[in-house]
Amino acid sequence: MKHDTRITGTPRAAFEAAGTGNVLVRTWDVAPDGTAVMFDEQMSLVQDGTVEFDLKDTDWTLKTGHQLVVGIGTNTTRSWRDTPSGETITVSSPTLSLQLQNTRNDVPTHGDRAPYLDTYLRAYTGTMEDRMRGTFSLSVNQGRG
Repeated sequence: MKHDTRITGTPRAAFEAAGTGNVLVRTWDVAPDGTAVMFDEQMSLVQDGTVEFDLKDTDWTLKTGHQLVVGIGTNTTRSWRDTPSGETITVSSPTLSLQLQNTRNDVPTHGDRAPYLDTYLRAYTGTMEDRMRGTFSLSVNQGRG
């Protein structure tokens, strides 16, 4: 990101799927040093054809120099219990709709840091390879509306 950017609201994933089973979509905030925090995820049962579903509501700020990484794959989390279909699911034509806000006019609220934030960061922070290449790109609508 060229400046701090807040991702807010309810992200929506869409893609074409070939196969039936569960697909997990995750978003990460990745710092220049490769430190990555997973900040949103959702799993959905998919079947052949067009798939669209909402991720969890979010309010996350990507700092200047950080990257948004989106993963579409299988269940690799302990927080979801699924019944594997045993099928390979091919995903194509992915899109992710996001609501973005500039943080330029933010005013900090009074109070202390949320007590749960440090627990969350310990549980969902890891590292990503600094040379990881994406398999698809996302376009950002720069509309001012």
